[in-house]
Parts: sequence; C-alpha cells; structure tokens
Amino acid sequence: MMPAHPIEAQFSIPYLIGVAAVKGDVFIEHVTDKRFLFNEKIGEIAKKVNCYVEDDQERTYKSTGSMGAKVEITTKSGKKYEKLIRVARGHHENPMSMNEIAKKFRKCSVHAAKPLAVDHIDRMIDVFTHLEKIRDVSVISDLVTGH
Repeated sequence: MMPAHPIEAQFSIPYLIGVAAVKGDVFIEHVTDKRFLFNEKIGEIAKKVNCYVEDDQERTYKSTGSMGAKVEITTKSGKKYEKLIRVARGHHENPMSMNEIAKKFRKCSVHAAKPLAVDHIDRMIDVFTHLEKIRDVSVISDLVTGH
C-alpha cells in the first residue's frame, strides 16, 4: 500500500526503496511532494518489496547499536543482487566527507521555512569548513538570519 501522507512515506521502507529505484536518491521532496506519493512507477516497485529483520542483523544491533541493512534484489530471470551496509552513511564510523555534507546542506536549505540566499549558503559552508579561522562567531548568526 502506498503512503497517503508524508509521515507515512517517511516510515515506509517499501515506498522509500521504490523512490530510490526510480529517482536514484531519497530526499525531503520525496516524502513531502504528493507527485511522488502517488507516482505509479514508485508504487509498482513498492508493492514488490518485502521487509524482515534477519537474526544476524538483530544480534549486531543488540551488541553494537549499529543499524545496518541488507538489500536483496531478485530479477524476473531469477538473478540475485545483494548489498550489505553495516553502518549508515553519516554515522561516526562511516562519516560523510565535507563535500557530501555541503551537498546535503545545499539540498536541505531549499526546504527551510525561510530559505537562505545562495550566497549565504556558500558563505556558511565556507565558514563551517574553516571554523578555526573565525574570529567572531556572530558571523554565523548573521548568515542564518540573512544579514
């Protein structure tokens, strides 16, 4: 069943896998924009997704707190593909690069209640990349408030 509301989409693994397969990425607009929530291609893939917890993944989570995941895909011809991610991207054991963080910040900033100007986004990325060079932290609040 396809999610009818954004909150349902955020927690629907079948839906999110459908989005990833169709769009190549999953981001904020994919769980907030109704064009995606009612997309037929996404829905067709979501219907084919079965979710379950494997015992070894459950043991790993209980012993380490690491929430990994494994995805298995079986094609119509019976060929199988699988990928195991032991630690989610962005976790301290699998950190994002500064370029990945900047890219994500840019993508998130357009969804802010008061979107930032592009030049402020660029400046904020530069400031946070070089915090050790900042003499007055008020520059951060100025950038956030649009001054």
